[in-house]
Amino acid sequence: MERRDFIKIVITGSLASSLGCRGGTTGAGRPAGHDAGGAPVPEPSVRSEINAFCHAVRDGADFKRPRPSRHHPVVIIGGGAAGLAAADELGSLPYLLIEKEPTLGGNATGGSWRGVGFSSGTSYNASPILKELAADLGVPLLPIDSVDGMIVKDIFVPDFFSTGMRRAPYPQAVRDAFRRFLDTYHDYDVDAELPRLDNLPFAEILKDYPKEVTDFFDSYGPNNWGARVRDTSAYIGLQAAQWIGGLEPGRFTGEQGFGNLTMAMGERVRSRGEERILAGATVVRVEPDGDRIIVTYVPPDAPPPEEVPAPPAGPVLPPLASVSADAVVMAAPKLIVKYIVPGLPKDQQDALFNFRYIPYMVANLCFDGVVHDSCFDIDVPAPDLMSDVVCADWVTRRGRGERSRATVLSCYMPQTEEDRHLFLETAAVRARALAALDRIDRWFPGAAGKCREIQVRLRGHPMHLATCGLITKWAPLARRPFGAIHFAGTDGQGEVSDLAGAVETGRQAAQAARASVDAAARRRGTRVEYPFRKVNHAES
Repeated sequence: MERRDFIKIVITGSLASSLGCRGGTTGAGRPAGHDAGGAPVPEPSVRSEINAFCHAVRDGADFKRPRPSRHHPVVIIGGGAAGLAAADELGSLPYLLIEKEPTLGGNATGGSWRGVGFSSGTSYNASPILKELAADLGVPLLPIDSVDGMIVKDIFVPDFFSTGMRRAPYPQAVRDAFRRFLDTYHDYDVDAELPRLDNLPFAEILKDYPKEVTDFFDSYGPNNWGARVRDTSAYIGLQAAQWIGGLEPGRFTGEQGFGNLTMAMGERVRSRGEERILAGATVVRVEPDGDRIIVTYVPPDAPPPEEVPAPPAGPVLPPLASVSADAVVMAAPKLIVKYIVPGLPKDQQDALFNFRYIPYMVANLCFDGVVHDSCFDIDVPAPDLMSDVVCADWVTRRGRGERSRATVLSCYMPQTEEDRHLFLETAAVRARALAALDRIDRWFPGAAGKCREIQVRLRGHPMHLATCGLITKWAPLARRPFGAIHFAGTDGQGEVSDLAGAVETGRQAAQAARASVDAAARRRGTRVEYPFRKVNHAES
């Protein structure tokens, strides 16, 4: 039996609640719970992302809308960063936040292993918006100050985009091409040509560059804006020349990426009253009804999807609940909007079908001892299992400390859209996690012998693809308010998906929702009385 068969693998956030967590096999095809001699082997532990009800709605599930049980001035749908920012912006105005998962935070979450914090989603930023928010919440942020390394032909090259490029084991023509790209586009005014560049494939820009440059962006793109070169808007690809590979000044992160920040946002929302949050509830319909909006959802205590019979006519949802609202903030991906908001104008509905989303896996490899800690991030060109590797404690240790200490390397592993189904197979996920360890062991010999645990986080649709025309054509239509339904989320911007964008769109949607609440009160001849909670960003 191989040493790696004893590594504990914890899988969270899988695509379907029916993911087989008790079956599956090891890489050798044996039952996951025992070795060849019958000795116990640590099984994967799976907590599933709750998507079965969403999929039932997508597939035309039949349901009847119940009468609303109560009324809220605002209902927020989605408890990720955008939804939390909207709730924070609303302050003391009564609202209900509905989140399908049992916890808040969305894609900006983190974790820890033996005291080492790590990110399982977004890992860095440089936006003043987040600095102000973190200061307001008392969450410490740490400077990164590190240029990315890169793996070139299985060799780790430190500081690739600064001094390391000339030492990389590439032909001189390839090194010159990387330098030419940066010199040409680092200060290029992409905004002056936004309409043209947004509708031009990035592949057209790179067609005169060596294949190695495209290989780099075919990995870097999915990790940052979801799309490979052939699908990427040239506006996004060229914009990246300003911050690529750690060249952007002022980058920062937290001890768990931005997990501590979204956790603090959630705690402040909860501090205003637990009754404002409904977690573990899946929204299935958001429908204008006269001068109010009816939000229908599967309540948290509904039977598990596998216990809801599906007759020959199709899936049937369990008994539902509903509330009414004067305004709604849709802080959920646009792929959900197109199925749960009926009556959208045709141009808006058509725009929503132009949004695509990448499936994503992060494998946090946990070690007894240091494997690598010479920089924050290492880029890995395509084709490979991973796009980059983040040293989780680099910002706190900066390469100092006992070499025997516990460490974590976060392997970011965006998948192709065609491979999303593989997340449904425990054996396939385990194999990818162990293959990531094999890669690290190849680049940093001896790593596999130090690995004790792998914590895997799966997300089915965490990041939109920044495809051609998304910024100028489809996003403006997709985020257009539908009556008193207002849309938040970075996919509505169409650019790089990041935490700062989510926070900004959540605040904007909350401000629009507040205006809708006031307008509804005027129509009814009443007046809305509520105090405003003062926060730092409100006066900026």
